[in-house]
Amino acid sequence: MLKSDDEADLSRELPRADSLKHALRVASSRNRNAHMSSPNELINEFFDCLRNLDTSVDRCVELFADDGVFEFPYFSTLGMNTRFEGKAAIREVLNLIRSRFSSLTVSNVSIHELKGGNGLFAEYHTDGLINDTDRVYAQDYVTHLLAEGGKIKLLREYLNIISTARMLFPNGLSDVPEPEPRSH
Repeated sequence: MLKSDDEADLSRELPRADSLKHALRVASSRNRNAHMSSPNELINEFFDCLRNLDTSVDRCVELFADDGVFEFPYFSTLGMNTRFEGKAAIREVLNLIRSRFSSLTVSNVSIHELKGGNGLFAEYHTDGLINDTDRVYAQDYVTHLLAEGGKIKLLREYLNIISTARMLFPNGLSDVPEPEPRSH
């Protein structure tokens, strides 16, 4: 069947369905990436997650890059993992934290942005009731955050591990493992 000249012109002007799907995917991707979160926005979102641990683990995990890292450099002294890499591992550690606290207050925040705009150091204090106890967890932190592509690439938390052991371990410091002998 032959098409009239008008029909032929119309079919050339109308995009094909697969072209429309591609255009929609590109537009959707642009909208998702239109707002790249700054390190300052990321740390404030992280603090908001800490304030609402019962409901914010998924949201907090999404702040991290797919290969993001959440670190606690001195936890090895307590016999604990120090590095959680990738979203599954970060979700695991956040669920562990949530198992101890339903929420934490965050106060005394001081943010120090790095030159270049890709990171910051934050000092802050938290307080929270330890689940199923009448004990309060109080801790001061220094956090190093590096961002890439609007996501957290590295979140490294420095804290008083002696205080952590005293507050969180059932028998306090007596639950801290003996240090492994160093080789010289």
